[in-house]
Amino acid sequence: MTVAIARRVRVPMSDAEVQEIIRHVIARPQPKQSRPTRTKRRTPSTGIASPRLPVGARNDTLSVAFIGPTRMRELNRMYRGEDRVTDVLAFPDEVPPLRVRGGKGELSSDRNPSQPPLTLRGGECLGELVICPSYVKRSAARAGEPFMRELTRVLIHGTLHLLGYDHATTRQAERMFALQEAIVRLVSLRGRSRSNPGP
Repeated sequence: MTVAIARRVRVPMSDAEVQEIIRHVIARPQPKQSRPTRTKRRTPSTGIASPRLPVGARNDTLSVAFIGPTRMRELNRMYRGEDRVTDVLAFPDEVPPLRVRGGKGELSSDRNPSQPPLTLRGGECLGELVICPSYVKRSAARAGEPFMRELTRVLIHGTLHLLGYDHATTRQAERMFALQEAIVRLVSLRGRSRSNPGP
C-alpha cells in the first residue's frame, strides 16, 4: 500500500502516522458492493465503490491532501454543490486529483490537463482524501475532543468511504460509525502504548 501525502497547510501528524491509520482501516473487511455507479464527472464518495480485490492484495495507492479552508470550500462547491467548508472529501477514482512531485502536491484542478496523472505501479488507486485541518480543529473544539483524535477520526471516515462504506441509511450509518469508532479506539490505544512503553 502506497500513501502519497501533500501538505498545503501545517498538520501535526507525521506521514508515518497517516499511513499507519490508513493501514488499520484497510485491514478491516470491506462491504459487499451492489452494481458500481460511474459518472463522467468526478464526484466525492457517496459510498458506492467499484468491486475490488481485497485491499492489500495489490500495490494499491491512496492520496491524502491537507488543504486550507478556502480551497476546501472551492472543491466542495465544485464537486458537491455546497458552498461551505467541510472536514473531508473522498474521491474514489482510478486517477486521484492529487499529484506528488518532489515532495509537493497539487490537485488535479490546479494541473495542466496535458500533464500525465500520477502513475501507479501494479496496483489500483483507491482514490484521494482531501482534508481541511483548520475545519477539523474547530469541529474538535465544539465537540470537546482533542484535535489529533478528531483528525484521526476524519482520516478513518474518509478512508472508509473510499472502501465503499456509507451512512446514507440508518443501517449503513450504524455499521460505518461503529467500525469507525472501533478503529479510532484501536489507533488511540496503540498511540498511548507507544508513548508509554511501560517499565
